[in-house]
Amino acid sequence: MKFPSLFIFLCAAFAPVVAFAEYWVAIASFKNRDGAESAMVSADRQSAEAFKVHGVNTSKGYFFRVAAGPYATSQQAQDARGLLEAAGIGAGWVWQSATTSMMDAPNVEAESFGVDQDFGTGPDTDYDYDFGDALESEIIDSPNNALPEAPNTAPPGYRLNKLRRDARAPPLRSTNPLQLSLQPRPALSASSTLQNPPAESTAASPSAVNTAVVATDLSAVEFALDSPIPLARRQSKPADMQVDGRLDEAIWQQLPGADDFSVIDPDTLATPPYRTLVKGFYTSRGLYVAIDMEQPRDTLVRRLSSRDSRSLNRDNVGITLDTSGAGRYGYWMNVALGGSQSDGTVLPERQFSSDWDGAWYSGTAVTATGWSAEFFLPWSQMAMPKTEGDRIIKVYLSRKVASLDERWGLPALPRTNPLFMSIMQPLLLDDVDPVQQWSVFPYASMTIDTLAHREDESVGADIFWRPSTNFQATAAITPDFGAVESDDVVVNLGAFETFFPEKRLFFQEGIEVFTATPRAEEDTPTTLLNTRRIGGIGRAPDLPDGVELSDLERQRPVELAGALKTVGSVGALRYGLLGAAEKDADYSSGGQRYSQSGTDYGVARFLYESKSSEGDYRALGLLSALTSHVEQDTQAHGLDYHYLTATGVWKVDGQFLFSSADDRNDGIGGFADLQRNFGQGRSLKLGYVHYDENLEINDLGYLQRNDLRGANGRYKTIRSDLKRVRKRELAYWFRLERNSAGDYVRKGIGFDAAFDLLNRHQLKLGGGFFPGRDEDLDSRGNGTYRFGDRNRVEISYRTDRAKVFSAELALRRQKEKLGGAEFGTTLGLRWRPLDNLAVTAKLRHVDRSGWLLWRENTDFATFDAREWRPELGVEFYPSAKHQLKFSSQWVGIRATQSQNYQLQTDGAFLQAVSNDVARSDDFAISDLSLQLRYRWEIAPLSDFFLVYTLNGRYEVADESFNELLSSTFDDPVVEQVTMKLRYRFGS
Repeated sequence: MKFPSLFIFLCAAFAPVVAFAEYWVAIASFKNRDGAESAMVSADRQSAEAFKVHGVNTSKGYFFRVAAGPYATSQQAQDARGLLEAAGIGAGWVWQSATTSMMDAPNVEAESFGVDQDFGTGPDTDYDYDFGDALESEIIDSPNNALPEAPNTAPPGYRLNKLRRDARAPPLRSTNPLQLSLQPRPALSASSTLQNPPAESTAASPSAVNTAVVATDLSAVEFALDSPIPLARRQSKPADMQVDGRLDEAIWQQLPGADDFSVIDPDTLATPPYRTLVKGFYTSRGLYVAIDMEQPRDTLVRRLSSRDSRSLNRDNVGITLDTSGAGRYGYWMNVALGGSQSDGTVLPERQFSSDWDGAWYSGTAVTATGWSAEFFLPWSQMAMPKTEGDRIIKVYLSRKVASLDERWGLPALPRTNPLFMSIMQPLLLDDVDPVQQWSVFPYASMTIDTLAHREDESVGADIFWRPSTNFQATAAITPDFGAVESDDVVVNLGAFETFFPEKRLFFQEGIEVFTATPRAEEDTPTTLLNTRRIGGIGRAPDLPDGVELSDLERQRPVELAGALKTVGSVGALRYGLLGAAEKDADYSSGGQRYSQSGTDYGVARFLYESKSSEGDYRALGLLSALTSHVEQDTQAHGLDYHYLTATGVWKVDGQFLFSSADDRNDGIGGFADLQRNFGQGRSLKLGYVHYDENLEINDLGYLQRNDLRGANGRYKTIRSDLKRVRKRELAYWFRLERNSAGDYVRKGIGFDAAFDLLNRHQLKLGGGFFPGRDEDLDSRGNGTYRFGDRNRVEISYRTDRAKVFSAELALRRQKEKLGGAEFGTTLGLRWRPLDNLAVTAKLRHVDRSGWLLWRENTDFATFDAREWRPELGVEFYPSAKHQLKFSSQWVGIRATQSQNYQLQTDGAFLQAVSNDVARSDDFAISDLSLQLRYRWEIAPLSDFFLVYTLNGRYEVADESFNELLSSTFDDPVVEQVTMKLRYRFGS
C-alpha cells in the first residue's frame, strides 16, 4: 500500500533525524519509499523482529532499505538473519550503520528521512527494487570487512520540504474516502530549516524561496490508513526549549517538516498562497509542535480574547488529536495570533464541543515572514487507551487566515467530507504511558452582597487523579460554583424551558463520555444529563397558605456538599460515573425561614465501540441518570446506538429512552437520525422521534417536550466552485410531528441560504411556511387550540469581520398565530481600534401586532408590543493573560392589550371575548444584566477573578422605556462583588 504524498509530507514533519544503530540485517531495497514501507509492514506480520526503513546512498543511486535491528554485535545480527530466513523473509545481508550523530543530538531515538525523497523518474519506479544481489558490494559477513555507512542526510543537492510557489502540486482530491488522486508534482525544493528573523525585519516575499527541483511522478496514491508515520521522539525536553512561539530552539533546526496544506473552507482544495511548515516531536511527557506560517505582515489579524472565544475571525492555528487512535474520541487545541487559546473535545465523526479545558501550553510570535506558534500538549491531560509499547494516535492540523477568510487543513478534510476522525493521519508513538498524574485546584472565594449586607466566604478544592492513561477520577470538596460569567438575558413568556449551557469547570472536564448522541450537543438538546440541574434551582419548599417566596429567593442556586466523577476505558469499553450531593437549602419570607432538603444525583455511562473488518464504526451505549430526594426518587435510562460506514456514506444515531418515578407512570420514547452523504457537499438527514406523554427526563436531563412523534428532514448542499461567490450553502427542511391524540403540533417547510461573497462579506436568506396546526402546551394543561397558516422570511448581511470595523444588519418578519405580525430589526457593530481592545454593540428592535400570550387557565390575549434589546461589550487585554471585560444586556418590553380570547372548546380556534368575560392588563417588563470582570490567568487553569455583577428584574403595568431602564438599575435584585482565586498544583 502506497502513501499519498500528503501524508508523505506529514512523515517529514514527525520523523526523527539521526540514527545510532550498530548492526542491521537488510532484507530489501527500494527506489521508492512507498514500496519500502509496504515491505516493512509485510515483514512485521511475518516476524517478531523490529524493522525500520533506512535511506542509503549507493553507487547505484539512492535507495530505501528495509532492515531488521538494531543489534549490538555482528553475531546477534547473524542470529537474527537465520530467524528471518526461517520465517520465509529471506536471508538478507548484514551491514553496520554510523555510530555517531552528525547533529550531536544523542537523545533522538528513531531515524528520519526527508519524506519527499522519492528519486524515481518514471512509471516503473515503484517496482525498481532488489534483494541484495543488486547491492553485492555492500554485503558483509563479518565486522572486519569494509562497511559503507547509511547516511543521516539526503544525497548532495537534495533539499527538503519547501515548495516553490509556482511549482506546487495541485491539492489532493478524494474520489472516494479510500482513494486520493494526485497530479504530478513537478518540483520539490528548499531546506526545511526554520528561521526566525527579528520581528522588525522586512517581510520576505512569498516567492523568495529556494527552487531546487527534483522531478517526481505520482499519478495515483492509495490512502495508507494502516501505515502510521513514526513520530520523532526525545528522551526529555530539550534544555533550550521555551514554548513562546519563537522557533529558535536547536531541535526545530534539525527536524524536517510538512507543508502540504490545502484550502478546505471554502472547499476548493486549492493550494494556499502562503506556506505553512509544521514540525513536531514527543517525549514521555507530551507532544511538542512548531508551526511556521508565511504571510505578509500587513495582512495579519491579531485579536485577543478570553478562552474558548470561537466566533472571532482572526489568524489562528490548531491541532486535533484522536488519542484513541481509532476514531473514538479526541481533543482539539487552537491558539490565535497573540496567544488566546481555545480547546475542547471531538467525538465521531465531527462532533466538536468546547466543554473541556486542558492545561496545555502555547505561544505565538510575529516573524519577518509572517508568524509562528509553538505547542506543548501534555499526555496527562488527555485520555488514552491502556497499551504497552507502540501506540497509534491520529492528527489533523488547521490554519485560519482571517484576511482571506479561509481555513487551510492538513490532511485536507473539508466539512463536505463526511469522514473526519476516521481519516486523520495516524502517527506511531513508542512507550507513551504517562506515570500517575494528579492535580489539585484549591480555591478561596468571597462574595459581598451589597443588597443583603452580608459576606459569604468559601474554601474548597477540585482534585484530579489519573493513575493511568485510561482512567481519571475527579472530586470536588465543598465546590464553589459561584458565577464569574453571566448567562445571557432571556425573557421567556412561552411554555418551553430555556436551556443554558454549562460553564463550571468540574462539569466540563472529562464530560465527553456522557455525551450520548449528537442531539445532546444541539442548542436545544435532548439529553439525560443536563449538569445545570446539579447545584441549580432546588425544589420549592412547603409553604403555609398565603406565603410566597420572592423571585430572588426562589432563583438562588442550591449549594453542593461534594461531587465525584470517574471516567476511563477498558479495551473497547469506555465508562463514566458521576455523583453529587446538594446541601439543604434555606429560604426566607416574611421574616420566617423555610428549609428544603437537597437532592442527590447519580449518573452512569457505558459505551462499547468497535470497527468491522471493512472499517464500519459501530457503538452501543447506556446512560442512566438517578435523582434521590425525600419527596421523590426518579430514574431515566437511555440506550444509544451508532453506525457509520467506512466510506462515510451512511450514518445512523439514535437512542431509546425510559423514565420512572415514585408518583408518575413509566414513560418510554426514543429517536433515530439517518444521514446519507452523496459527495460533493450534498447530504440528506432524516430524523424520527417518538416520546409518549409519560416520558419525563427533566429531573436531571433536558427534553423540550414529550408527547411527540413524527419526522423531520434537511437536505443540504455546499458549493465552492462558483464564479460570483466564494461559497454557497443551501438547505431545504421540513418538519411534521403530532401528539398522542393525533393532533399535528409541529408543521413546516422552508429553506436557508448563505453566500460568502468575493469581498468576504456574507449574505444570508431564509424562509418558511407553517400550515395551520394545533397547539397543546401553550395553555399549560388547559386544553388544545387551533390556529391558521403562518410564514416567515429573514435576511441578514454581514461585512468582513477581519476588518477593524465590521457591521451586521438583520431583518425578520413572521406572521403571528391569530393575525398581525412580528417585525424585527437587528443592527450589530464591532470595532477593534487595537488588537487588545474590542467594542461591540448590538441593538435589536421588535415590533409586534397580534402577539398571542397565555394569561391564566383558559384565558389568552393578544398584545401590540414593542421590544428593545441593546447590548454593549468592551474587552481590554493588557496581555493575553489579563482581561478586563464589561458586558451589559437589557431587555425592555411594553405591551398593550388588544383583544381577549378564551379556549372554550378543546381542539377548536380560540374565541374572542370582551373584557367583561376575561380581562388582561397591559404590562411592561425590564430585565437587566451588567457585569464588570477582571481575570488574571496566572497559569493554565489557574485564575484570579474580581467580578462586579448587577441583575435587575422589573415588571409593572406600564412605564416608558427610559423609566423601565432607570427603575431596574436603581432597584436591582442582585448586586454583589465576588473575588475568587483558583490555582492548579499538580505533577
